Amino acid sequence: MERKGQVEFIVILGLLVVIAVVIFYAYQSGLLTPVVSPDVSLAEDSVRNLIRAGAYQTLTNMSLYGGYLNADSFQMGSLTFNGKEVPYWQKNGQITYPDLHMNFKEGIKSYLIQNKDGFANAYTEEYGKEIVIGEPSVSANFMNDKIDLLVNMPTTLDGNAVPQPYTISISTRFEEIHDFSTGFLTFSSTNRPLEYFTLASMLMSPIKQGVHEVPIFLFLTDCGEMVYRSWGDVKPGAEYAIKTTLAHTYMPGKYPQNVLRTTSHPKYSIPPINGKEYENIDITFHLPDDFELTQNNLQFDPDPIFLLAEPVLMTSSCQSEPVFVKYFILYPTVVRVKDTLTGNSFHFATEVFIFNNTPGDWADMAGYIPSELKAICDNPLCSASLTVRDSSGNPIPYASVSFMRCNLGATNSQGRFVGTAPCGVGPLEVYKNGYGLYSEMKAADIEDLQVTLFKTPVINLYFHEVIVQNLSMNKQYMIRSDGIDWINARHPEIVYMNMFSYTIVQSNQLIFKNKMGRLSYMPPDDYVIGANMISDTTLVGAFILNYTITENMDGRDLHIYLPYIPEIANVESDEELGAVMVELTSLLKKCGLGPIRDTPVENFGGCIVGYNEL
Repeated sequence: MERKGQVEFIVILGLLVVIAVVIFYAYQSGLLTPVVSPDVSLAEDSVRNLIRAGAYQTLTNMSLYGGYLNADSFQMGSLTFNGKEVPYWQKNGQITYPDLHMNFKEGIKSYLIQNKDGFANAYTEEYGKEIVIGEPSVSANFMNDKIDLLVNMPTTLDGNAVPQPYTISISTRFEEIHDFSTGFLTFSSTNRPLEYFTLASMLMSPIKQGVHEVPIFLFLTDCGEMVYRSWGDVKPGAEYAIKTTLAHTYMPGKYPQNVLRTTSHPKYSIPPINGKEYENIDITFHLPDDFELTQNNLQFDPDPIFLLAEPVLMTSSCQSEPVFVKYFILYPTVVRVKDTLTGNSFHFATEVFIFNNTPGDWADMAGYIPSELKAICDNPLCSASLTVRDSSGNPIPYASVSFMRCNLGATNSQGRFVGTAPCGVGPLEVYKNGYGLYSEMKAADIEDLQVTLFKTPVINLYFHEVIVQNLSMNKQYMIRSDGIDWINARHPEIVYMNMFSYTIVQSNQLIFKNKMGRLSYMPPDDYVIGANMISDTTLVGAFILNYTITENMDGRDLHIYLPYIPEIANVESDEELGAVMVELTSLLKKCGLGPIRDTPVENFGGCIVGYNEL
């Protein structure tokens, strides 16, 4: 009986060993899970929530700081966007960006180290169970729509070990953002899409007064036509082109439909990056806060842009020299990538560089400003203040101010400029499109200067031919009652006008081929006007007189009467020609024909004037 009992005990013990081994391997294979007490389960869930909070906080920080954990880590500097610092990933042609995977794991680890003790104290106080948490180690598996975290962080609850590791899954597009951002920089550095898009916007910039706001190629053929654009005139158009470019740049598949029905702005599409269209994340491009072009990041050659269509010798046509304007533009861009699963917006900054109207070589960042002039302009140590008004005393806003060829800026909405200028002696120039140029030699300091700009009037010109008969036997000139007509009505004629300014000591030659022309760029001033009328390359008439152009002539009609007298072609010397021009001018005045009048002559009854009357 005793032996039988021993045998039964041995059999039972063997069964228990077998069962223990089976259970061990079942646990190891995952077929069974240990029974965990409610206290331990609550502790595990609480720690997982702590880890989850650390993960989301790290994602938020890294989105805010462009992959870095804080603003102190930026390697290439930063700019400000929506009031926050955004790091450069590409600057001056150099690319440097953080290790996003490592920073994410380090961010969670740092969060847990900083918060685990406070969490443990709060847990113990809340549940009456002592929880102790050791040092964490973090590993992660990054996928397109989530991150799987594995955190080993030794934990005890009332001295009992809590099972390790903690496993958590975070829904996020972090890996797609990482893949796009690094891929975009590589693609952009080689293909320069934003540079080409910006150049296209410049080429298609709005036309103002017949010229693109960002002029690139100009060639004038209308007689008397003029274009003058200062740095201050070009700046707003260049800024608008940049803003338009970034606002209308899209990723593949995100290009809006039927856009031509709602806006005329150009639209641009980034090609796939790494062969992917990244349709699950939202990507947009922006300028930093308070963006403004300065003379350091916007330059062009020639500066200023000036063209004048002048008569071509021995022809009836006019043209200007062709001008190809070359640009130097450097501006920062914020790339914003929105995580559609977390709602976070990831930001980093890059630069767009254009030189000689192509994507710029980063070695050419000196631009067009001569080094000696740049040294002067970069050291504005003297104060400058001035107020710009029109002739009625009204302030002129946004007038360009330059001194010693250095652009100082523009007047504000009250026509006031306050700033700094280089110290020295040079030309102070103030210009606003539609007004005459103010130019005067000044020595810094320029303090509380009052500048008046006079509006340049637009004047309509109407040209009439006056047939003059030279009655030499009677020593008289005669103009018949039917001797007045439009030019080109009886003879093929071209009118050349030379306007000499007393104030700026400058002569401008204009040419008109039709009965109507327009004068649009001669500022108010006293002029000597000499006019010649040519028919088939032969001089057939001329006059000369003093004439004053004033602001209130804007929109006015002027009728110009030119004598037609073929004998003038026989005059041999310039001195004799000048005397004949004065005589013919006097004749026209005697006969009430101007030669420049505000109104046309009506019901002309003819006129005879003796030589001795002139």
